Amino acid sequence: MAAIDVRGVTERYGDVTALRSLDLSVEEGEIYGFPIVRLVVYAVNGFESPSTNPEWATVLLTVNPTTAVRTAIHGWIPSLFRATFGGPPGSGESAFYQDPAFGAVVLVVWGVLVPVVGYLRFRRADL
Repeated sequence: MAAIDVRGVTERYGDVTALRSLDLSVEEGEIYGFPIVRLVVYAVNGFESPSTNPEWATVLLTVNPTTAVRTAIHGWIPSLFRATFGGPPGSGESAFYQDPAFGAVVLVVWGVLVPVVGYLRFRRADL
């Protein structure tokens, strides 16, 4: 049984046809590295990149300093970034971890708590 079986995939960008009537069948266990296969997987997923991260991992990914800076800056100066955060469809609200205040708290924790813990561990070390 085919893991991916698509017939007649066509992709157009305005007047330009990028892909015309593609048929593809990939059996379970087969590995393909051809770029067209990636395009088909992209199309099958509704033109979204497939994610290997579970839903709950999104919150954990937002507590790194780089994402926290981006979240904080995006909230205070949204014109710096063209993309916007979006919540679930129809909710009109963004998740708590996309709030600029959350980004600021994460930055304070990384900027204050982490060096303090490192300092205390160094002081207690037997060198």
